[in-house]
Amino acid sequence: MRESRTFGKRKREELPRREVNIKYILLTEGTETEPQYFEAVEENKKQLGIPPIIKILPLMRSYGEKGWSNLKKILDRLLLNLEESTSNKFSYSTLLNAMIDCLYYSEYLSKHKELIPEISNLLDRIYRNVLKVTPDDFVEDKEATVTKVTEFLAKEKPRICELIIKNIGDALNEQSIPYAPDIDKICLVVDRDPMSFTSSQFDYVKNTCATNNVQFYISNPGFELWLLMHSSNFATMKDDLAAKFSTMTPPEFLDHIESLLKQEFDGYNKSKLKTQPLMQAIDTAIANEKMFTENVDALKNDMGSNVGLLIQKMRGQCIQ
Repeated sequence: MRESRTFGKRKREELPRREVNIKYILLTEGTETEPQYFEAVEENKKQLGIPPIIKILPLMRSYGEKGWSNLKKILDRLLLNLEESTSNKFSYSTLLNAMIDCLYYSEYLSKHKELIPEISNLLDRIYRNVLKVTPDDFVEDKEATVTKVTEFLAKEKPRICELIIKNIGDALNEQSIPYAPDIDKICLVVDRDPMSFTSSQFDYVKNTCATNNVQFYISNPGFELWLLMHSSNFATMKDDLAAKFSTMTPPEFLDHIESLLKQEFDGYNKSKLKTQPLMQAIDTAIANEKMFTENVDALKNDMGSNVGLLIQKMRGQCIQ
């Protein structure tokens, strides 16, 4: 995992002396809608009443993490990344993910998508046969490890090896999550679709977040419900939504919410989210959210969301 920013183009924000950035580092289950939404929150902080010292950083998943849907696995990987950031160590998976990310940043894999399965198999062979480690083991000797991998790739895939050597320094820097435990906030934003997020997984994620000071935000059944709460007509939908939530399957109910989003927000498209109407209606969403539960324990089974509480915390409003 890494910060959501252009590879190799870090932007430093100049703040007045003695003023400290407080980062809200967000890992979202969804890789399309949620990052777009929170990037818009960052861009519209002044309009939303969020202090300028707050920095909102949605995380991006590295190559080896794309497609993950098991929230226990995602959370464990986040905690590993945070340990790496605070201990100056990194795992083999971080190193190899950085190498593969080099191929995306150089646009090699964007132009040769047919090679992605082959690269995945190559990655597995490196773990098993070259390094003989598990992905979450910590690298003991970075130079020796990089040498082993590049020597192997030089024989197997010379062009890939050339691109990796050229970009590996920047790629490894991009993998780091700059995190100050006493200042920054780590937030996990997920859906409570019981078909993909089991009861036991929910309990594990909730308890692990509490133990590791990770703030847990959840929408039941999905983030789309929070988006629908931005509608000024939400109050008129409340009873019908509650009835359908109890009778429809989660996929059916989410399809119903998406149809309502298309009615309420013309041109709604989760892949190309029109964020400005949503930003203008955040106060409406916060108020509408309180029509249903915001309690994490209750959200295990009941319809609702607590994403509005996250926005209020960013504003500096005290939330019990």
